[in-house]
Amino acid sequence: MPPISVKELQDKALDIAFNKSAGPLLAQVLAITNTPNSQMQRSLKDLDDEAKRLVEANERMKSTNAQLEQTLRANDAAFNATQTLILTNDDAIQLSGQALAVPAVTAKVFSQITAQMIAGKVDPLSPAGMTIFKKRIEQAGISWATPDAAVFAKNFVDSTEWIFKMEGWGSGYSELTRDAMINGISQGWGPKKAAAEMRRYAQNLPKSAAENLTRTLQLTSFREASAAMETANSEFIEGKIRISALKDTTCLGCISLHGTEMKLGERVDDHYRGFCSEWYRVLGGPRFPGQMQADSTPGKRNFVPYQSGEEWFAGLSPERQAQQASFLKSPAKLRAFKDGVPLKSFVGDHVDPVFGNQKIELSLIRAIGDQAQEYK
Repeated sequence: MPPISVKELQDKALDIAFNKSAGPLLAQVLAITNTPNSQMQRSLKDLDDEAKRLVEANERMKSTNAQLEQTLRANDAAFNATQTLILTNDDAIQLSGQALAVPAVTAKVFSQITAQMIAGKVDPLSPAGMTIFKKRIEQAGISWATPDAAVFAKNFVDSTEWIFKMEGWGSGYSELTRDAMINGISQGWGPKKAAAEMRRYAQNLPKSAAENLTRTLQLTSFREASAAMETANSEFIEGKIRISALKDTTCLGCISLHGTEMKLGERVDDHYRGFCSEWYRVLGGPRFPGQMQADSTPGKRNFVPYQSGEEWFAGLSPERQAQQASFLKSPAKLRAFKDGVPLKSFVGDHVDPVFGNQKIELSLIRAIGDQAQEYK
């Protein structure tokens, strides 16, 4: 089996850095919403009791119910606290991505040195690894730039767009929850259903929304800094291709884009929390990697000959294709795919006000228009 890849080491390092920079705030968010004696949990308990009383009295839950309103106010407070926690930690989260760009790009370009380090059980992305890189590169007389990431990386968290987004972030999610509850009640939710849905929103949404935003901040900062690092050392890199994590949870768009050629210095745009990266074609090196990792799980790494994402997916069994998360979520997409709609049809573009261009997976109707009705 091939040794561990830089992509694996990179993703692991990003996870460790994220847990260090964002983990404490996410734990605090969880405590605010899920600790038994928290304001949120006490309010949810009171709402459960109110739902029980309404059922026994054969009454409906109304959107104007006083206990529901009190619980929604507690939810507002939880989101406001979450927003404050994100703003307190956003610099560290951004830097946790930026700082890894320098060793990651270096390790990908100087693959022979990287392979020697991995064989010697030295992490090429660690400070010790960078010391070895610098020494070997200097000995070879190569003028490789390894600047402080903060000097050349884009600063998202001080941008006008980030500040504007965060000003309404907590209230936006609070309003989303409030609207969902009011709409559900107007459509006939019973008291117990309403209380259960309020609990689901309150216990899950603040943490998942915070994790979604902060992880995207870290990963986009990493990719933005990687693109800048490439530009600073462009004389040593001939080109690059996009690399996706090919597994059953990978979105159809990212599978299709795997292996596509990219311009040097072009950022690998990805959706929220996307882990796509790049492989470099260096001077005198091969045009494509010999192997790639696909359908791997922790402790069970699977390597196959390099191929495009479309080719890889086409070579899977129909049973395995049907297990792709996107198809499980939307069987209509699977029926369309079996009928000849290619994966590239699901690749879409989105412009986020903070993070800029993103690649997303399109819905079936956005992918093929009115023809989507045939697969419902």
